[in-house]
Amino acid sequence: MHILIALSLLITSELSIQTEKVEEFLAVIHGGLEISRNFSGNKSFDVFVDQEKPGEVLFIEKWESERRFQEYYQ
Repeated sequence: MHILIALSLLITSELSIQTEKVEEFLAVIHGGLEISRNFSGNKSFDVFVDQEKPGEVLFIEKWESERRFQEYYQ
C-alpha cells in the first residue's frame, strides 16, 4: 500500500496602504500578479481589498511546495 501526502504552502500577507493610494497601488502590482500566477509551482495568487477599510490589502498565495515558493522568492 502506498500513501501519497500532498502538501502545499499557503502564505498570507497584509498591507496597510493610504486609502487614497490603493487604486494606484493595485495598478502598479497588476502586471506582477500575472508573473507570480504563472510562476512554476504557483496554484493561486489573490489580492483582496477590505471593503470596510479600503487601506487594508490582503494577499493570499498558494504554492505547490515551500521549495517552489523559495525558487520564486529568489
